[in-house]
Amino acid sequence: MEKYRLVEKIDDNYSVIELIDNQNNIIRVLKSQNSNQSATYTDERKYQLYDMFSNLYDITATFKNDVSKVLMLGGGGFSYAKYYISKYSNKTMDVVEIDKRIIEVAKKYFYLEDLYNEYDKNQNRLKIFN
Repeated sequence: MEKYRLVEKIDDNYSVIELIDNQNNIIRVLKSQNSNQSATYTDERKYQLYDMFSNLYDITATFKNDVSKVLMLGGGGFSYAKYYISKYSNKTMDVVEIDKRIIEVAKKYFYLEDLYNEYDKNQNRLKIFN
């Protein structure tokens, strides 16, 4: 049985946010309302999608590869946004996230700041609207 470690618990205006790492500190999960909202690798794979469900987001690229701009409602840990911006250098994404604390959590614990530093220094490919 895999053990988990609570990284931080945040009582937010919208919900209680929990950040949980697995026993080996390889996977970090963002939980809100007792439900997994997002997951990320905590190692060199931090821009890859973690689970099979998340990989379904990218299915549109298989059928419609000429899409250059995407709108995402709800950022969560921004797992898909990180993947999208790191994989497609000629594409952009706008994300609308209602909860400012979720954006802060994504920057601090889900490598969103790293993404900007490595792939979008001017923050013109990934725009976040709160």
